Amino acid sequence: MSVGTRTVPPMTDTPNLDGPPSPYVERDASWRDGLGGEVFNVEVEDMPRWQCLLTIVEDPQERYDLSTFRVKRSGGATPGDHQYRQNVFVLVGAITVAAGHIEAEMKRIIVAEESESAGFADVPSTWSALVDRLTAIADGDGMLAEPLRAVLDWGAEQKVAEIRHAAVHSAWWVFDAGHVHRSRFKNKSNGSTQMGTWEQVAQQSETLFEYLDRLQTIVPWPMATLPPIDPDEQVVPDLRLEFHDGPQRRES
Repeated sequence: MSVGTRTVPPMTDTPNLDGPPSPYVERDASWRDGLGGEVFNVEVEDMPRWQCLLTIVEDPQERYDLSTFRVKRSGGATPGDHQYRQNVFVLVGAITVAAGHIEAEMKRIIVAEESESAGFADVPSTWSALVDRLTAIADGDGMLAEPLRAVLDWGAEQKVAEIRHAAVHSAWWVFDAGHVHRSRFKNKSNGSTQMGTWEQVAQQSETLFEYLDRLQTIVPWPMATLPPIDPDEQVVPDLRLEFHDGPQRRES
């Protein structure tokens, strides 16, 4: 599934106090004294209510959309924001890594099918061009056509390409509002605000790795196998990325 595009309700200065308590809704409005703007309240099924203060500058455009706004936290990033960022980095990184392996596997299939003398330099470099070449192979009458068609159809059904494109080309929020949040700007279209759960994004990475597994059944290929290793002797750092808020994200 995909992180769904949500329709957000209109702006209002009065949050819905009848709903369940949410830490993402202000308890004291004094923090926004003198800031102007309008309070934007959002309620989405199965997610905590949240709100933000929207302020604009001297009319650089006629119409604003939430997806186009910069985002910061009043008072600066919290420990929860830092953990949110680590989660985003892990999940988006997993999708990106899976997508890179998928591209490599698509190239292997093309090289194996089209010419014994062909190399990776002879195949397309973009995702869409690779898919076009694979589709041509699947539409042919060669030995790979039937199994490749089944894998491509599964990938299309699971929206593998859109999962990859959305992960790579979206502006993911780096502040916690009770959900995973990103702004998606497709080619020649206005932005869309997309919200989902951690479980939904994690499932997307699993979908891409499953697609990779399916592609790897199409052609045999040379394998590099690492030797066994004692886990106690492995030295792998526990890496945490330090994300430093820029001037637009820090509280002035």
